[in-house]
Amino acid sequence: MRVGLWVHGSFSLPDSDPDPRERTTWLSRPVTKYATLTFVQYFTRIHQVNTGQEIELIKPKFKSPYAVMVAGMLPNLPLGVDPDDPFVKAIVRLLAKTQSVMVGADVLDRTVLQLNIVSEKVVELVATMERHRNDVEVSARSVRDQSRVVRDVAIDLDCALEKEEDMQLKIERFWKADPRKTEAKYKQAVLALNEIEVMDWYRVRKSKLDDNMRALLEAFAILLNFKGNMDLQGVPYKPKQDDLLTLLGSSGENAILIHKYDVKALYVLPLFDVYSFAEGARHQMLQSVTQVVHNPRLRQGNLRLAMQSPAIPVIVGWVRAAFAYAQAACEVFPVYNRLMSHFRVVESLKAVLKREQATLVELQTSAKVCAAALATTSESLDYYKKEEAQLQKTVDDIKELDSMEDLPTQQGRVFKANPIAPQDEARMEAERAAAAAELAEKVQALKLHIASDENLRNQFGILKKDIRKVLDRNQDAVPLHKFTKLYEDVTHKRLSLQAYGVK
Repeated sequence: MRVGLWVHGSFSLPDSDPDPRERTTWLSRPVTKYATLTFVQYFTRIHQVNTGQEIELIKPKFKSPYAVMVAGMLPNLPLGVDPDDPFVKAIVRLLAKTQSVMVGADVLDRTVLQLNIVSEKVVELVATMERHRNDVEVSARSVRDQSRVVRDVAIDLDCALEKEEDMQLKIERFWKADPRKTEAKYKQAVLALNEIEVMDWYRVRKSKLDDNMRALLEAFAILLNFKGNMDLQGVPYKPKQDDLLTLLGSSGENAILIHKYDVKALYVLPLFDVYSFAEGARHQMLQSVTQVVHNPRLRQGNLRLAMQSPAIPVIVGWVRAAFAYAQAACEVFPVYNRLMSHFRVVESLKAVLKREQATLVELQTSAKVCAAALATTSESLDYYKKEEAQLQKTVDDIKELDSMEDLPTQQGRVFKANPIAPQDEARMEAERAAAAAELAEKVQALKLHIASDENLRNQFGILKKDIRKVLDRNQDAVPLHKFTKLYEDVTHKRLSLQAYGVK
C-alpha cells in the first residue's frame, strides 16, 4: 500500500500536483481504522486486556435496521471496514446466522446477472483470441516465407551484380590493353572536331565536291548515322546529297526544328555508338568506309584538303579514328552484348526485389496489426477473467455466509492481540555483528589452545581425518543435527568436544 492523499474523491501521491489525469486508483476497497473501529463498536463492547483487546457481542444490535442493511450488502462491508479484522469476521459470522434471510439479498441477483454477462463475454473473447492467435501465426509464417523470398532474390541480385562488374572490368581491361589506343585517339579526334570554326564548316558545305571529298563526307555521314539495325531492316544506310548538306548545315535552315545548333554533325556526334557497328546492316556500313580510310589522297597531311577548308583534315582524322575505334569494338562486342543482356537481368531482379520488399513490408504491417489485436484481446480477456473471478468469489462468499446458519453460535469473547512493532534492522544487524565477532574470538582462542599442546594437536589431527571420513561416506552432505550420530556410526567412538577445550 502506498501513502497518499484523498483529493476530491481520488487518491494522489504525496508531493505531487493533484492533477485529475494522474490519479492512482485503489487495487481494493479502501480501509481505515476509524471506520473499522466504528463498525466494531456498534455491534460489540471492547475490553482492553494486557496483551490485546477482547470484544463482547451485543446480540440485540444484530437485529437492528442497520444490521439488516449490512446483512443485505454482504459479502461487501460498509466503506472503510477491514474485512480481515478478527472482530469484523466474528460480527459477520453472527450477522450471517441472525439475518440469514437477508444475507446477500441486495447483492446476489445483481452479482449473478453480472456474472452471466461477464462469463458470456469471456467465452466470446476466448474464441476471438484464438482467432487472433491463428491470424498471428499465419501472418508470422507469411512474413518468414516472404523474408526467405526477399533473401533469395537479394542473393541472386548480388551474384548478378558481381557478374556485371566482372564483365565491365573485362571490357575496361580490353581498352586499356589495346595496343593501338583507339579509344584515346577517338577522344582526341572528337575534341579537334569541336574546335572547328563555323565558317570552316560553311566553306566545306559550299565547296565543289570531287569524288574523294564526296566519299569522305559519305563516310562521315555513315559513321554519324544513329539508326539501329531494326530501323534499317537489313538495308545499309546510303547518304544522299541533301543528307550531306543537312549534316553540315545549321538549325536555322529549318524553322520547324526545336533544337538549336550551328552544325548538325556536332549535334549528333554524342550519339555515336561504337558497339553498334559489330553486326547486321551497320557492320556492312562500317565495311563500306574501308576504301575511304585507306585512300592515300585522304590524309590529314594533305595540303590541298587544308586549302579547301581547315575542317576537312580534322574530318579525315575523325573518320579514321572512328573507323579504328569501331573495328576494335567489334572484337569485344560479344562481351559487351552479354553485358547489355545482363543489364536487363539486373534491372528485372531489382524490380523483383523492390516488389518483394514492398510485399514484405505489407505482410509485416499486417502481422503488427494482428499482434496488436491479439494483445488488446488478451488484455480485455484478462480484465474480464478478473471480473469473473471477483463476481464468482462474491457468489461463493454469499453461499458460505448462507452455510453459517447451521454453525453453532459463538460464545464468550473474541480476543485480538496487540500489534507487534517491527524489528529495528540496524539494531539486529549490530547484534549479529557482535555475535559473529564473539564467535571468531572464541575460535581463535581455541586454535591457540590446541596449538600450545602437542598431545591435543595430535588428537585434533586425528579428529580432522575422522571428520573427512564421515563427509566422504555421505557425499559431503551431512546435516549438523545428525553429525554426532553419523560420526559414531563411522568411527565407532564417541565424539567428546570437551577434550579440545570446547564447553
